[in-house]
Amino acid sequence: MKNLVLALFIFCTYTITAQEWSSSFNSAVEKAQKENKLVLLVFSGSDWCAPCIKLDAEIWQSSEFKEYAKKA
Repeated sequence: MKNLVLALFIFCTYTITAQEWSSSFNSAVEKAQKENKLVLLVFSGSDWCAPCIKLDAEIWQSSEFKEYAKKA
């Protein structure tokens, strides 16, 4: 039961983010222009890459970045 609760918690924390990720550059640029916002390109994402993991943990998941992303 503990493992199920832990798995649900982890799943929920990874799916709830302030950022709106898009895999289509053109649609992201179009949306950003309509909303007068910036586009941030991220060239990472490997689940074994130590710098990628650190970037995610220290930057993308930080409350400071999430607040900035909502405003920018």
